[in-house]
Amino acid sequence: MLLLAACSDGGDGAPPAGAGAPAATPTAFRLTVTGTTGKVLDAGGAGQVSFLRKGAKEPVAVGFQNGALAVRDLAPGRYSLVGLGPLNCRGLDFDVGPSGARDLGTLRAEIVSTQYYVALMSGRAATGGELTQLGQATGTPPGAIDARPLGIAESAPCFVSRAGPAATWHELPLGQRLLIGAGIAAFCAIAVASGGGCYF
Repeated sequence: MLLLAACSDGGDGAPPAGAGAPAATPTAFRLTVTGTTGKVLDAGGAGQVSFLRKGAKEPVAVGFQNGALAVRDLAPGRYSLVGLGPLNCRGLDFDVGPSGARDLGTLRAEIVSTQYYVALMSGRAATGGELTQLGQATGTPPGAIDARPLGIAESAPCFVSRAGPAATWHELPLGQRLLIGAGIAAFCAIAVASGGGCYF
C-alpha cells in the first residue's frame, strides 16, 4: 500500500519549530471512498482531507490514496476532520498526543448524490497488522501507538450542496432523505459484516 508522508511547516496551526516546541506526532489513517468517487478523488484515486487543530486559523491539508495508508505529522492537540475534498464535514474529532504515533483506524466513505453530495461514513480501529505497518513506517513501537479510532458522531457527516457550500443536507426533501436513510441502513450492514463499526 502507498505511504503518503508530510511534515508540519508551521502554517497549519502547529507551534513554530524551535526550543520548547512540542514534537510532531505521526498520525495515520486509511480511507476507502466508494460511490460517486469523482467528486472526491481524481482519476488516479488520490484525494485530500482537511484537519483543523483547535485554536488554529487554517486547516491542514492531507493527501491520501484511496484505500492506502496515509501518514501526516501533526502537532499535539484536539483536531476535527473538517473536509473531504469539496465536502464539508462535522462531528469527526480526535486527539493527537505528544509522543509515539496516532492511528485513526480504517474509514469507509460512500459518496451518494442527490441535490447534495453526501458521504456516508463508518470506521474501525486499526488491526494489529496495520499498527505494525505504521510502526515500521515511522519507527514507532506498536505499543506506543494510540489506536483509538476516529469518532464518527453521525451517519452522514460530510456534505456539500450542488447549489453551493452553505446549505446542509438536512434541508433535503423528505423523499430524498428517506432514500439516503435506506442507503445508510445498507451501508451499515456492509460495514458490520466486514468487521467494521457502525455509528448510525
